Amino acid sequence: MQIFKTKLLTEAAMMIALSTVLSLFTLFRMPFGGEVTLGCMLPIFIYSFRHPGKPALFMSFTAGLMQMILGSANVAYGKTIFHYAAIILLDYILAYGILGFVGFFKSKNFISKILSCTFVILLRYVCHITSGFLIWESLFGLPSDFSGAYWTYNLIYNSFVLVDGAIAVFLLLI
Repeated sequence: MQIFKTKLLTEAAMMIALSTVLSLFTLFRMPFGGEVTLGCMLPIFIYSFRHPGKPALFMSFTAGLMQMILGSANVAYGKTIFHYAAIILLDYILAYGILGFVGFFKSKNFISKILSCTFVILLRYVCHITSGFLIWESLFGLPSDFSGAYWTYNLIYNSFVLVDGAIAVFLLLI
C-alpha cells in the first residue's frame, strides 16, 4: 500500500513540476498579474482525471501554492493583511484548487472530459473576477461612478484565464 501512495505523490510532484515549467512559457503577460501560458492547467487536468478525489485536490492545491510563490510580486500589491490573504486565497489557492475538481465528474468519454474542464475553467475565472471586484477595485480606489465600467474591465482583464484554459483544452484534444 505504501508503494501506491509513493507512486501517487511522485506522479503529483511530476505534474506540478510540469505545470510550473509550462507556466514559465508565457505567451502574454497582463500588467497587474495574470498570464496566458503554454497550457499550465493541462498537467493538473490529466492528474485529476487519473486520480480523482483527495489526490487531485491535494495536487491542484499544491500547484496553486507553487504558482503563488512564482507570482509573489502580485501578492505585494496588497495594502492590508486582508488584501494579502484575499489575493492568496482567491487568485492562487482557490483558483488552482478548483481545477482538481475536474476529476469528480464522471468523465468516461472525451466530450464529457472537455465539458468538465470547461466548467472548472469557468469556476477559476469566477475566482479571479471575485478577486478583481473585492480586492483590486479597493486597491486602486476607483470612484463610485466608475463601478459599472470596472465590471466590464474586470471581465475583460481576467479573460486571460479563459484563453489559458482554451489552450489547455486544445492540448488535451491533441
